[in-house]
Amino acid sequence: MTEWELARYLIDAKKNIDSLLFIQLNIEKLTYLNIKERFDKIQMEFYLKLCYILDDVFKKNKKQICASNKVIKAIYEERDKNNAHKDKNYIPKNYQSWNEIIMSMKEQIEEVRRVCSEKLPKVITLDYVPHDKELFRFIHGINKEKEDQINNQKYTIYSNIENKTKINKKVFNDTEEIKTITDDERKDYAVLFKNGINFYEGIQERQDSCIKANVLFGLNVWCVFTDVLKVIEKLREKGLINEYDMPISYSKWDEQKANEFMKIIKGEGVINE
Repeated sequence: MTEWELARYLIDAKKNIDSLLFIQLNIEKLTYLNIKERFDKIQMEFYLKLCYILDDVFKKNKKQICASNKVIKAIYEERDKNNAHKDKNYIPKNYQSWNEIIMSMKEQIEEVRRVCSEKLPKVITLDYVPHDKELFRFIHGINKEKEDQINNQKYTIYSNIENKTKINKKVFNDTEEIKTITDDERKDYAVLFKNGINFYEGIQERQDSCIKANVLFGLNVWCVFTDVLKVIEKLREKGLINEYDMPISYSKWDEQKANEFMKIIKGEGVINE
């Protein structure tokens, strides 16, 4: 696989960690879901994706890397003894907290990026955010109609898209589709860049889209965090923007909220004194 095809699996595994971060923060709101089943599925996907990368990079010397690197060995053991099939001698690690699980998985994905760095893009970053697209919508009761309403409020162009000039292209939805597209056919495809329902999802969507564009067109573009994230998180914490990162109605502002808003944007350097 090319470096950006491999990067797709690294970022997919990163989003598995994002999902666990989201569950950790919202566990009480997810009481009626089978969290154990979802957790097992997330971990299975995480180890399979990391091993896709490792298998590609170390296909001829898997035994050597496992013998010399205990973190990589543990990743393969999870894949081979617990996920690819159930080994009767497999004993799961006894984690004491969500934090311990997440820190272990972060250590593992960072180690995969390190040992596979020669075959991964140099610009790639692992930007963890507490977000899960499906569970976020479950908690907030978001169906297509409600999501369209949110998009119409956030983006004025969204409701007027039918009036814009259209480009007739096939949508490139998955990096694995590249296996069935000839070089001459690539010009007939396009990659959609989505905004996401909030800032966290926007980062996930844009990074996914960068990967697809890089695979399709041989580019090397990437999307990273800026200091705006700190501003967004502080405004959300103070109740100045909602869970969709939209400003609350100014009719609900009082002097205290106005002062908090100015304090945050000045403190983060958005505006000068």
